[in-house]
Amino acid sequence: MSAPEDKLATTTITESIVATYLEHHPDFFNKYPALVAGIELPHESGRAVSLVERQVALLREQNRQTKRRLHELIEIAEQNEGLARRLHRLTLSLMTADRPAALFKALYADLRQNFQADRAVVRLFAEPALASHAAPEFAGKDADAQALFKGMLAKRQPLCGPLQARQRAFLFGAEADDLASAVLERNPCDCQP
Repeated sequence: MSAPEDKLATTTITESIVATYLEHHPDFFNKYPALVAGIELPHESGRAVSLVERQVALLREQNRQTKRRLHELIEIAEQNEGLARRLHRLTLSLMTADRPAALFKALYADLRQNFQADRAVVRLFAEPALASHAAPEFAGKDADAQALFKGMLAKRQPLCGPLQARQRAFLFGAEADDLASAVLERNPCDCQP
């Protein structure tokens, strides 16, 4: 320890020392405004609370709530930034695919790795544009298969929750029994091939 630290360690700080210090350093609270916000000065009015004290207490509580909300918003912004980065990586990964099979493989891998999807599957009720692009994801225009999802396709909204056994079997095959619920997103494109 240095000499000033030794002296400070052995000196008992009293109220008069603090008062003298503040008297000699009138700009102290300007340098440390957060300390002022935490100081409570009781009003010499007995049990009555002055209007100023009540207002200060309310402002302090509002300040705490605002800080808490700000921290929540910062956390949400960080999560959104992470999601945007993951979506960007997914997009770049999909852009490098040179055929549908490679695209689906990249999509599934990315959804499992970066979005924590237990299972991912795409089913398109269409035929591939080229026979060489055939993949299990192309379910064709089978009316029976489309009938399984008629309600969802008509609503044009995502579906989240348990699926019927036939729906699970159509989408996930042998892994269908391992799943309790799913999220289904309908492609909003009404284009016809």
